Amino acid sequence: MNEAIDRIIKYWDDYAPEFDAAHATEDIDLWRQTLKSLINEDAGGPKKVLDLGTGTGFLAKMTAALGYITVGVDLAREMIKLGVKDTDEKGLPVIFVEAPVDNLPFPDDSFDVIVNCRLVWTLVDPQAAFTEWRRVLKPKGRVLNFIRLRDQENPDFDRKEIYGRELDNILPLRGADKTDHTAALEKAGFTCCEAVLLPKELTVRTSPVSQDKNNGHPHLMPPWHVIRGFK
Repeated sequence: MNEAIDRIIKYWDDYAPEFDAAHATEDIDLWRQTLKSLINEDAGGPKKVLDLGTGTGFLAKMTAALGYITVGVDLAREMIKLGVKDTDEKGLPVIFVEAPVDNLPFPDDSFDVIVNCRLVWTLVDPQAAFTEWRRVLKPKGRVLNFIRLRDQENPDFDRKEIYGRELDNILPLRGADKTDHTAALEKAGFTCCEAVLLPKELTVRTSPVSQDKNNGHPHLMPPWHVIRGFK
């Protein structure tokens, strides 16, 4: 298990210098509006948000800009360094913490909302992670897992090797469908779990990395979904 996690961390540390350019495909204004809508559905007071697998702070920068108290957690130190540099330059008050997402250094009932993007498919033990996330959420808190899900138009998405075949094959939610994702949250004790299709306009262009790795042809990316559940 530790060897697998070390390999995953190394992959993202090595990828860190290219990550933001490779993923500069999203409409940030629309993402920010979408986040605000999902986080503020209950029209409560100020929110404390935990962004897990934050990387360079894709979601954390948006939630901080929206005025939420934001903490970003990741194990890839090189990704965090870039996130700290960018948020400092932009004056965004994000607190970055280097820690595993299945063993968080926070007390019970610490956060109103947990968000993450492109994370859950990388988890070696998603059930342990989801149980830990539920622990640090306040009563009636919510988790919002943002992920692209395969559909009939892109059945081969996620089948290319990422970490190597042996490691890829042990990741329970790699290539999983919406039923698998919601079932995993429910098993960890979350309620009212559902997969919500997000606007296709969130993505404004094809990833150059996806295009290059597909022999120069655009790689059809599946639509974004949010898998959400409540404590």
